[in-house]
Amino acid sequence: MSASPDPVQSSGPHSADEPDGSRPRLPESIVIASELWIVVILAHIVTLVATYDQQRAQYLDMVEGMVKDATAEQRDLITSSGLFIGSLVVGALIQFGVAIVLILLTRRGYNWARFLIGAISMYLVITTFFTLFADVSPAWAMVPTVIGGVAALGAVVLFLRRESDTYCKNMATFRRESKRPKEPPLPSMVYPGGQYPGYPAHPGQNPYPTQNPYPTQNPYPTQNPYPSAPPPGQYPDAGRYPPAPDANRPTSPPSGGYPSMPSAPAESQYPPATNSDDEAGDDDPNRQHPGGKSSEQA
Repeated sequence: MSASPDPVQSSGPHSADEPDGSRPRLPESIVIASELWIVVILAHIVTLVATYDQQRAQYLDMVEGMVKDATAEQRDLITSSGLFIGSLVVGALIQFGVAIVLILLTRRGYNWARFLIGAISMYLVITTFFTLFADVSPAWAMVPTVIGGVAALGAVVLFLRRESDTYCKNMATFRRESKRPKEPPLPSMVYPGGQYPGYPAHPGQNPYPTQNPYPTQNPYPTQNPYPSAPPPGQYPDAGRYPPAPDANRPTSPPSGGYPSMPSAPAESQYPPATNSDDEAGDDDPNRQHPGGKSSEQA
């Protein structure tokens, strides 16, 4: 069965040619399982129409014991064909509506919906298996029943495949990322037309001045404030340098040379040393002379 066109359909989640941050692509397994459920719904409708008489007979047998004490009007209302058909249609619409909603949510990547529709599909497979051993009237009503059961079994297998599970997980991540506030892009430094805002250019006129706004004259003096060295063999001007030293002041030592420093006197030039004891002892009356006499005795 070919895949029907779908705005979120593709061949796998996050394929190689899919940019990061984009919506995951719907896998073929979920697409085919959704189409198999259309077969299940159509087969169930055919089965309900084919087994209408048998289901009505079972219904009357069920309510017969419930309306024994009821009045004739109540019994006619409960066993009327209109009430039975209405309840049959309402029940079928509820079943089909729940299945369709779950299929749509599964195609949008909700994992819990995938598990629920898979469980319902498995329930239909089990009921179809037990219907094979039941008495169905008419007998040809077993054909759509078996077709619906086989389609439900294929849907279970496809809903539980790995790519279906990966797609639902990627969709959950995509929904979380899409709810986050996006940061505003940085303003571009290049303005359209090469113009900066606030200075609109006039037609045919250059918006930028061609004249240099800065003065071209050198603010610093070009003359060297310091005197240059004189050429070899020439003396500088007298006004540029301090005056020469005094002419009376000798600039060179005298021809005879400077007097030498006086040398130390020779040893013979110094007076002989005197005994301090002799000098002091002459005045001492008690000083003993070498002969054993005092100065007074002497």
